Amino acid sequence: MQVCRRAFTLVELLVVIAIIAILAGLLLPTLARAKEQGRRTACLNNLRQLQLAMQMYWDENADTSPGSFFGVLESDWVYWARYYYGGGGANLGVFKTTGYLPPVPGAVMRYLANPKPQLLWCPSDQTLPRFLQGRISSPNMSLSDKPCLFSYALKISGGPPVKPNVFYWRQGMGSILLSDDNPVFLFKATSIKGPSQKIVFAERRMFYEMTEGEFNKFFRPFPDPKVPFQTSAWYWPLESLTRRHNGRGNVTFADGHVQTVTPQFAQEPEHGDALY
Repeated sequence: MQVCRRAFTLVELLVVIAIIAILAGLLLPTLARAKEQGRRTACLNNLRQLQLAMQMYWDENADTSPGSFFGVLESDWVYWARYYYGGGGANLGVFKTTGYLPPVPGAVMRYLANPKPQLLWCPSDQTLPRFLQGRISSPNMSLSDKPCLFSYALKISGGPPVKPNVFYWRQGMGSILLSDDNPVFLFKATSIKGPSQKIVFAERRMFYEMTEGEFNKFFRPFPDPKVPFQTSAWYWPLESLTRRHNGRGNVTFADGHVQTVTPQFAQEPEHGDALY
């Protein structure tokens, strides 16, 4: 007896395709959120290692913080300027052609055995590697402005003091040095009040994430707009936290823990002012 096999009709096929499309529409956002959750966790792990290295630095340097500006001094927490722009930008030139960057040096980096730069890059920031390779540009800033191209920065105060008669740099967390043997101010970790609430490293809002208004607010009040480029310091409360983790950014605290917080949380003096 011959069996007649009936093929799918066009309508049935379209119904199946529609069901698949609906299921994909329901699953893809969930998968994207799960993927971002993984990247956020990896970012928190990067910061956790940074904070642990900072605490080791404090332990071996009489609770004194490293510098956080020029990126060329032996006392700077990371030698970012020397790393990216030293030797005529040799490291950047090699990265553009081979995708390789050498280990990162710095006063805090040595406690991490001079890690690969990926430790200082947020995995959720897909723009930074492409910017380094010259594949995209930013209307706000270019490599000729020599910005610090790491996702994480050491918090220092970059504005008026929250408390009267207190020099703003005393609000931490980095020391201020003109040279290795010429410190303006040495920040002591022992001066931190409420360390479980005080931010040390912050995942900064990168210049290419800023709107033109945000960029001009921070960079343009200075006489020479090329001078106040983003450094390895996070200038609280002038600079903002990134929003790349679903509107939030990651930070470390002086007691060693890490957390994902809102930009508004990071701007509050009880989290940004070490003496508050």
